[in-house]
Amino acid sequence: MAVEGNSPDHHVAITYSQLLRHGVQVFQRSKADGSEEGRQGGHLPELVYTMLACARIGAVHSIVFAGFSSESLCERILDSQCSILMTADGVYRGEKLINLKQIADEALEKCREK
Repeated sequence: MAVEGNSPDHHVAITYSQLLRHGVQVFQRSKADGSEEGRQGGHLPELVYTMLACARIGAVHSIVFAGFSSESLCERILDSQCSILMTADGVYRGEKLINLKQIADEALEKCREK
């Protein structure tokens, strides 16, 4: 399986064996955190690993578009009664860096306020 990045020259090939191994690692961390009963939101090859881990433990999960504002993410978290949020530090869309961690932190703060 090939995962393409932000530009055509940025790609990585992932074997099914690697996908399984990384998925199991995420699964083990998630299970240790008690998320087998939780809901998860979550970009990159790690997104695929996280999706596989959620499927393995039967966790309800939602993949959220990286372009969401913190307010939109907050609403999605509250509407879905999400108990765990997984994110990357950031991701590039073209030349623009989207600071996912900052957006996630702001969304969680808004959730606490609501």
